[in-house]
Amino acid sequence: WIRDLHKMEFAILGADVLIIFGLGAVLWYVFQDLQVHGPDPNILAFRPQTCGLFMGTAVFTFEGIPYILPIVNSMREPEKFWPLFLMVFPCIVALFTIFGVAGYVDYGAGVKAVVLLNMPTGDLVSASVRAA
Repeated sequence: WIRDLHKMEFAILGADVLIIFGLGAVLWYVFQDLQVHGPDPNILAFRPQTCGLFMGTAVFTFEGIPYILPIVNSMREPEKFWPLFLMVFPCIVALFTIFGVAGYVDYGAGVKAVVLLNMPTGDLVSASVRAA
């Protein structure tokens, strides 16, 4: 279909901009709501009934790990992969942790599976984030 990925550069760049905008908007709404209402009073550190959901979500989040070996094998300089991986992977884990903790502290047990559903309705920014 598309043999040359260079033709997709602008579309990929546009998608990256939309992702960054969406992540920023979600954090903006979460922290804005935290300032107004404070943390949810019903926060529990551990819920046995949702532990399985947490485990499944964690496994799903990092399911792309098996793709590492083919990427390393296809690189021109595979020795540069692991130092880069060791810098990027903790950043990804931190990003997931920040979003998970911030969403849970703000919305508590009322947090939905997709945090975009917790954003206010009728607002132009939240509607555009949902549409993107």
